[in-house]
Amino acid sequence: MATAARWPQDSVLIYVPPQKSQAKGIETRALSGGSVVTLGEHPAVSADVQGLGRQYERLWRVILLVHPDFQHDDLGLSRAIDVFLREVWGVTPDQCESHIREIARFDYIPEAQREGAVLFKALCEPEPPLWTIYLSAARTVHAEMTMTPREQACRGYLMTLDDNPDQCGETLRARFVNTGSIERRIAEVTEQVEQDIDGLRTILRAVHSELSGARVAPRVRLQELSEKHFEEQARAIFRLYSPAEERGRLTSYQRNFITRNRRRSGRERYRLVEGLRKYDLSDLPRFAPQFNREDPFSEAKLKAIEDEVLGPNREDDEA
Repeated sequence: MATAARWPQDSVLIYVPPQKSQAKGIETRALSGGSVVTLGEHPAVSADVQGLGRQYERLWRVILLVHPDFQHDDLGLSRAIDVFLREVWGVTPDQCESHIREIARFDYIPEAQREGAVLFKALCEPEPPLWTIYLSAARTVHAEMTMTPREQACRGYLMTLDDNPDQCGETLRARFVNTGSIERRIAEVTEQVEQDIDGLRTILRAVHSELSGARVAPRVRLQELSEKHFEEQARAIFRLYSPAEERGRLTSYQRNFITRNRRRSGRERYRLVEGLRKYDLSDLPRFAPQFNREDPFSEAKLKAIEDEVLGPNREDDEA
């Protein structure tokens, strides 16, 4: 698993508990027709006891533990889980993708989309990649079409450049509905497409400016965030201060901050995230946020950010 994820060999621990039933009550003795039997054999409760036993069996699980240095490496985690499923369980990951998404505490990237994911990650640097946007980029062409890895990476990056990624996705669906059309547009922007990441990034920014200009814009351009991207970005900043043993879990007052502000207007959501960004250290080189234990986001501090950013006259929630 570590080799597949491209991590050091001591980066993964696997906890395998004993495969034994925890249903101790099944062995309890009882009288039935003058004889002593176990509860599992007693006709009055045997069906219930067997059902309880099956529930206890489902409590058994293997737990995979990953070194904190790699807890946010969703690409590596995706590669590791695939190897684990194939080698230990004989399961093909693409046959149980929905189940993987249910149990994984990271954004699982399917094997077919990983080549493009590597390019997408490089394009987003030094910002952390927003994998939900990358995965949703696959839906910006006709459903029956197969998108190339490079095309998906480019479309995903175009969406991250936008203040409203969902709206950018709609524009892509309207103007570049066929697979390969973005790559052809890139080639038209310059006579010779640069092969390095910086060159491609520059070209995509030019394409994004073209897409933005094609949309009907208000007289004053306002920056907004959807509910989904407000929550994603707020969680990403909060998690920088989560102790490693908490596995990125948010505190109750951080969750409350997201809940009470999620239904605000898109402009207010944007300004709130900008207020949180004062404490976003993810773009500092060689910064290891998982070792930071001083959480600046107390309940009082979060309310102070709301008061500072939104002021006393706050906008009504959007319909």
